[in-house]
Amino acid sequence: MKWVLTLESFVSQLPKTYFVQFSDNIGNLTREGSSKDYKAINMLVKALFDEIIILDEMTINEIDEWIETIKSDDIVFCYSVKVIGEWSNKKKKRVMNYVHNKINKKKGVQLRMNDSFVQSKSDFYELFKQYDFMPKTCFSKKKAIETLKFPIVAKPDGGSLGIGIQKFESKEELNSSKDTFDVFCEYVESLCEIRVFVLDGKIVCILERIHKFTDKNNIDSKSKDDRIKFVYVPQNMVGFPYLRKIQDIVKVIDKGLGSHMNSIYSIDILITPDQQLKVLESNSKSMLGLYEFMEICKNILDIPYQTTLLMEKIANLYINEQYEQYKTQIKKSLHPINYKTTPIDDELLKALKGFDEDSF
Repeated sequence: MKWVLTLESFVSQLPKTYFVQFSDNIGNLTREGSSKDYKAINMLVKALFDEIIILDEMTINEIDEWIETIKSDDIVFCYSVKVIGEWSNKKKKRVMNYVHNKINKKKGVQLRMNDSFVQSKSDFYELFKQYDFMPKTCFSKKKAIETLKFPIVAKPDGGSLGIGIQKFESKEELNSSKDTFDVFCEYVESLCEIRVFVLDGKIVCILERIHKFTDKNNIDSKSKDDRIKFVYVPQNMVGFPYLRKIQDIVKVIDKGLGSHMNSIYSIDILITPDQQLKVLESNSKSMLGLYEFMEICKNILDIPYQTTLLMEKIANLYINEQYEQYKTQIKKSLHPINYKTTPIDDELLKALKGFDEDSF
């Protein structure tokens, strides 16, 4: 029998792409105050993915029905961050784990998800404490006073943006503190701090984290409950001076994490004055900026050439605006991507400035 393959049936056989979130708020993925990142990521999600799945709008039966429709070779990109007030975060975690386990049982599905493979800072430090790339660490105040060289940095198990972290200059200062901490590390003097995004064991992109301000916005001067605000400066992977050392660290961490090979996560690393690399932590729930979101998508999706060109233009617009806003920090950056080198397409600029969320 001769089969006639219509365009409609051909399209139906192409791999389908799903973007999966817990709640209907892409802004939850973006860094605090990043309205431009939110708008651009929202636009790209609608442009790049066939279907957007919002889990907190679905019952378990509806989630099961959706998963049943996923075919071999379909691509599922599931990214969530810990957001206070979204159901309970415990319930959110159970739903995300449920989706992960169900999809993983389907053969051939390309699942990319930021797993909660390390539940806390103490878990991560315990897992890798024997390696030279980790600062000397212990897990009790008594042990810290007895064994660590001061100054030290004390941290809670959870938290982000530096909240709950405090530096102690002496044993006496730590001993007199009434605050509770879970992890105690020797303080590491650094030239700079970088965030490395990893997918399937491969480095996707590197960003330098530079303090937006100096007063009360770094570990040396902040109080326990202060937030640290950063400018995230994309780094040029070509010729990046510490790339080989970072790759070696990623290999060790990937092996230590075991069976989480489809995971997306980030590693925060300090570079010391004597060129050593010290890992601060790994985070599977990092909030995203436009640049790293695009780099992750490029490594997950088979993006048409014309769409890739559009993404490059959007990236260029993004970094040019970032340059205008944070010239001082970017000029201090280690190995930034080239700023202000490609002219912006006036038509694109006009379209993006008037961006309407319903455009896609």
